[in-house]
Amino acid sequence: MSKIGSKDVQQFINDNLSEEFFKNNIPSQMSAFRILDITVSVNGMDEELYRQLPDAKKKQMEEENRVVENEEDINKLYNMLRKSLIPRTVAIIDRKLMEHKETVMPKLLEDLKRSANDLFIESAARILIKAEDNYSKEIANILPHIKYPYTQAVACYVLGKIGSEEHIELLYNYFNKFKRDYRNEEYFEGPLLGLHEMKRRFEF
Repeated sequence: MSKIGSKDVQQFINDNLSEEFFKNNIPSQMSAFRILDITVSVNGMDEELYRQLPDAKKKQMEEENRVVENEEDINKLYNMLRKSLIPRTVAIIDRKLMEHKETVMPKLLEDLKRSANDLFIESAARILIKAEDNYSKEIANILPHIKYPYTQAVACYVLGKIGSEEHIELLYNYFNKFKRDYRNEEYFEGPLLGLHEMKRRFEF
């Protein structure tokens, strides 16, 4: 039974997002968006996987976490999002930043509009998905103003995770836009994964 409440949205789904669409458009298992999705879903790192890491890598990770735990300067913590970090470390930063969400989140959304730093973009995505407050309206509002297509595609993926039914058509439009405008790139995988997530969440 579909959880879609709007007749207009349901009609749009009936017209454009049939079972055949989803059968013909299956997300790649190897795309950057799928990998991001996995790191969001596991919420850190599996202990068995952690045990298999080389001692030097474990030491590096433990040191990163220690530095983050001891850092109280919000600007320094925020700037760490631009570095290569494991999801567990990002989660610690996220927890600390959310204590100042009134100032941090507007800055994060504003920075997403012009950032080309993949590490920052992916960390921001994790934070937006895990946030206690829902920022889907804000993401939808900045989406046309985001400068780089990869950042737009990640934002579409985030909308798939936290957006409302009114965002389904937006994701569909970006899926087609990326398919049309970037034929040699995989940007379409972001909104496609988002659409599959919407299908799962709203059961249409």
